[in-house]
Amino acid sequence: MAKGILSLHYSRKQINNVTYLLTNWQKVQKAKSYTEHAGKRYFSTGKRSNKEATEVKGTPYNKLTIGVPKEVWKNEKRVSITPAVAHTLTKKGFTVNIEEDAGILSKFRNKDYEHAGAKIVDNQNVFATDIILKVRQPLDPEVIKFRENSTLISFLYPGLNKDLVNNLAERKISAFGKYIFSYF
Repeated sequence: MAKGILSLHYSRKQINNVTYLLTNWQKVQKAKSYTEHAGKRYFSTGKRSNKEATEVKGTPYNKLTIGVPKEVWKNEKRVSITPAVAHTLTKKGFTVNIEEDAGILSKFRNKDYEHAGAKIVDNQNVFATDIILKVRQPLDPEVIKFRENSTLISFLYPGLNKDLVNNLAERKISAFGKYIFSYF
């Protein structure tokens, strides 16, 4: 059992025009018990202050669900996460829902995802999650299935898919687009 909470502080020291980053663990004085801080995340800037750390507002990982649907684009064999990534996410507390046979074309079996801690679900339940991970941008019939106020992470190509971006905006879906850059 921990007797107190340690806080990591960074400081910079410059010697002969070389800057060193120093770390220093210090015991938090105001903590009465470890359980007061359990489950809370704190943010601190690099500057020390006498103010008490403020709690970061947000949704804990164990309340978030991630959905991985099967890709519907022709000749698309990739899946957005592997069983190893599913294991990492479930270990951090996320609930990971994988559509049945989503990884078959990538040579990942449903059993592999189940052993990693993910749940195998149908198409309807995979889109009823907080975060949807896809490789390719969703087609119009898929956008209708998204839960409102959810988040999409996918190759989106917003410059080429303005109608898709507008459809996502109408459903209040936050979208993060991944890009592939080619250099000639």
